[in-house]
Amino acid sequence: MNLFIRYSLSLLVMGASVASNVWASDAAKGSNKDFDHCPTIDRIKSTCNAMQCDYMATSQTGGNWKGEDPMAEGTEIITKFKQAYIMQKPSPTATCNYERKGKGGESFADIRLALEGRMPVDVGNGVMGKRWSKLGDRPDVVSCMDTNPARCAFKWAPVVDTPSPASSAPADGR
Repeated sequence: MNLFIRYSLSLLVMGASVASNVWASDAAKGSNKDFDHCPTIDRIKSTCNAMQCDYMATSQTGGNWKGEDPMAEGTEIITKFKQAYIMQKPSPTATCNYERKGKGGESFADIRLALEGRMPVDVGNGVMGKRWSKLGDRPDVVSCMDTNPARCAFKWAPVVDTPSPASSAPADGR
C-alpha cells in the first residue's frame, strides 16, 4: 500500500511538472493566447512617403504594433530585434526596439514599435521572467534584451475604455 501511494504521488508530481513546462514553453513561443511578444522582423511592413515611414506589424498572437520615423528615407533595412520595454506609468505600454542599417551597411537610428489595443500587465515568472529586469533607477520600467522576441513574452489584457465621471453625467448637469 505504501509503495502504491509513493508511485501515485510521483506520477502526479511528474505530470504537474510536464504540464507546467509545456505551458511555459507555449507562452514563450507566443502560442498562449494571454501572452504576447514583439513581432519578428519578417512581420514588420513599412510604408514610406515624402514625409515619413510608418511601420506596422501583427505579432504571432494577433497584437497590433505600430511605429513611425519622420527621418527615414525608406532605404533602411531592419536587421535585428534588440530590446522590449514595458512602462507602467502614465499607462502600461509595451514597446520594441529594432536595429536598422542602410543598404551599404551604415547605421541608422533604431525604430520603435508600440503595442496598440492591448495593455501589458505582467512579464510572468520563471521562464518568461528571467530576461526581464528593472531599467536603471526607473522602478516603473522593465526591459528585456534578447535577439529572439519570443523570449521577451509578457502577459496582456485588452484595453478597456471606461467613461470618465464628466462624460457619464447627464447633459443638463443633473
